[in-house]
Amino acid sequence: MRVEKLDLCKNTLKLLLKELHHDDRFCLISFSDEAKIEVPMLRVNEDQKRVAIHTIEHLSVRGRTNIASAISLAAQIANSVPQPNKVRSVFLLTDGQANVGPTEAKDLVELTGIFVEAGRKPASPPISLHTFGYGPEPDHKLLLDMAKTTSGGSFYPVKDNSEVFSAFGDAIGGILSVVAHDVSLTISVPVDAARYGSEIIAVHHENKREIANGVWEVYIGDVYAEETRDIIFEVTLASPIRSFLEDTAPAIPHALVELTYVDTIHHTRVGPVSSVAVIKRPNSPDLSWPNRDVAIQWLRVRTANCIAQAESLARLGELDKSKKELGDWIEEFTRECFEIGADKEPLIEQLRLDLKESLDLLKGNVYNAYVENDLGIRVHTHMSQRCSEPFTGKRNVYRTGQKRFRAQAFEKGSTLSK
Repeated sequence: MRVEKLDLCKNTLKLLLKELHHDDRFCLISFSDEAKIEVPMLRVNEDQKRVAIHTIEHLSVRGRTNIASAISLAAQIANSVPQPNKVRSVFLLTDGQANVGPTEAKDLVELTGIFVEAGRKPASPPISLHTFGYGPEPDHKLLLDMAKTTSGGSFYPVKDNSEVFSAFGDAIGGILSVVAHDVSLTISVPVDAARYGSEIIAVHHENKREIANGVWEVYIGDVYAEETRDIIFEVTLASPIRSFLEDTAPAIPHALVELTYVDTIHHTRVGPVSSVAVIKRPNSPDLSWPNRDVAIQWLRVRTANCIAQAESLARLGELDKSKKELGDWIEEFTRECFEIGADKEPLIEQLRLDLKESLDLLKGNVYNAYVENDLGIRVHTHMSQRCSEPFTGKRNVYRTGQKRFRAQAFEKGSTLSK
């Protein structure tokens, strides 16, 4: 890491230590050819803070970047704690690309998933990885994909020095406000509805998998205070057989949703908490007016999918098709927003802005790593419904109050410490 960026990291780490309480733990690892423990895992009291700060102030620049070694060592240390804290996080900061040890992106992503789970005790909370790419050199897509392999992980692209402190503060605001982890949903069709032809045909989430025939699991991971998650899925309608409608109920159960999670406040596992989604079909050709909230979330999902598709086309050299894909969706998006009266909704305004800025990026008729990373981060932001925006001056509907407060506090702290 270059001297200037290392100095910024040092100041940021010192601000971080000020935010930690006596029951928190802290460990610092540096990495070059190999990873090295600079500050062993310890509970944070005033004496230990002074020792850690002294060590941080004497860190120096070394030449190379062994990311795999750093993640492996960090996970080993975290998983070796006998009675771990209820929230466990690893922050990876780099301004370069992996050039020692495993360097292929596919290998590093796979190894990250292996490292954080190796040695994890059954009752231990998961490890979340938060990655920070300083400047243009790091492989932003790699850092994003590595973070996505962990529960509640996030990636922050730090474009210039002014964003270092707010990026750290935003991430800290998240992990200090975790209210649940290991959150997952199981979605299935009730037996009666399945008998009459209902089935789940699509689940729109990045972390979904079919765990049995027609049964889907959606892994959400960590959830912060004030956050919400909206899972959109599609089902076929049960056939409107009169005997079924009359003998069972006018409201036909079409989906069974079961929620499980660990309550980090009360240290208890909750669930499964079950809910049944029902659809009432009138005996007439009348169409129901769409649910406004569902319609807005469906626009979110399709916008993320459209940007992802546009990025894929641009990567293949089909820039004209990529721009047309976005342009056509912007027209459809505008029409549907008007129809449901959602033009002024904050989420709609952010989606509209992201679509415009994505199209503007492609209008430059140049596809490079910057365009790929920018579009990829926008997709992940809307699919995960989580802010990983380092710049506090830009509005983000997913940024919680805690994340905003910590980001601004770190910005202020950095100004005062200069």
